[in-house]
Amino acid sequence: MNPNLLAPIDQDGRTELHHLARTGRLSELGSRLTRLMLSVKDNLGRTPVHYAAHEGHLIPILRLLDAGLLTEPDRAHGNTPIHVAAYEGHLAQLRDVLTADLLRVRNRRGNTPVHTAVWRRHEAQLPPALLTELLGEPNNDGETAIHLAAGDRDLARLVPFLTPALLALRSLKGGTPVHLAAMSGCLDVLLPLLTPELLTIGNDNGYTPIHLAAYHGHADQLRPLLTPAMLSVRNVQGRTPVHTAAYRGHLDQLLPFLTPDLLELRDDRGHDVYDTARHFGSLRQLGHLLPDCLAV
Repeated sequence: MNPNLLAPIDQDGRTELHHLARTGRLSELGSRLTRLMLSVKDNLGRTPVHYAAHEGHLIPILRLLDAGLLTEPDRAHGNTPIHVAAYEGHLAQLRDVLTADLLRVRNRRGNTPVHTAVWRRHEAQLPPALLTELLGEPNNDGETAIHLAAGDRDLARLVPFLTPALLALRSLKGGTPVHLAAMSGCLDVLLPLLTPELLTIGNDNGYTPIHLAAYHGHADQLRPLLTPAMLSVRNVQGRTPVHTAAYRGHLDQLLPFLTPDLLELRDDRGHDVYDTARHFGSLRQLGHLLPDCLAV
C-alpha cells in the first residue's frame, strides 16, 4: 500500500484511496480513514466515494458519509455518488441515510438520482415515501422520471405510485408521460388512471396522446376510453387522430368509433380523412364505411 494515500499513482489522477474504494478495501484503514481522505479527487473529479458507490462498497464507510461527500459532483457529467449508486443498483446501501434533499441533487442534465434509478430499473431500492414524493421532479428538459419510464415502455412497475396529476406533468416541449406511453405502446397499464383530459392534452405541436397512439399503431390500447369527441381534437395542422391513423395505415384500430362526420373533417390544407387515406393507400381499411364512389 502506498504510504502517501493522497498522492496520485496513475495517469488518471487516482490515489491509493480510489483503488481501495474500488476493491472494497477501505475498511483496512480502520480508524485512520478520515473524511478528508474520502474527498480527494481524481482527474475527473471522482472521489473514493464515487468508486465505492460504483462497486457497491459503501457500507464500510457509511459512518463518514455526510451530505457533502454524497452530493459531490464529478467533472464529466456532474454525477454524485448517489447518482452512481442509483445507476449501478447499490442505492439500498444508502437507504438509511437518504433524504428528499439528497435525492433532489441534479447532475448536468438536471437528472436526480430518482431519474437515474427509474431509468435503470432500480427504484425499488428507494424508500417508497421518497419515491412517491420525488417522481414529479423535472430535469433540464422538464421530464420527470415517469417520462423516462414511459418512453422506455416500462411504466407498469410505477403504476402504484402514479396519479392523474403526475401523468399531466409537461416537459418543456409540452409532452406528458401519457404522450410517451402512447408512442412506446404502454398505455394499457395506465387505463385506470386515464381521463379524457389526459388523453386530449396537446403538446407544443398540438398532438394529443391519441394522435401519437394513432401514429404508432397503439390506438387499440385506448378502445375502452375512446369517443368520437376525443377523435375530433385537432393538432396545429388541423389534423385529427383519424387523419393520423389514415396517414400511417392504422385506421382499422379506430373503426368502432368512426362516423361520417369524423371522416369528413378537413385539416388546414382542406384534406378530409378520405383524401388522406386515398393518398397513403389505407382506404380499404374503412371497409363498410367507404362510400361507394370511393370503393376500389
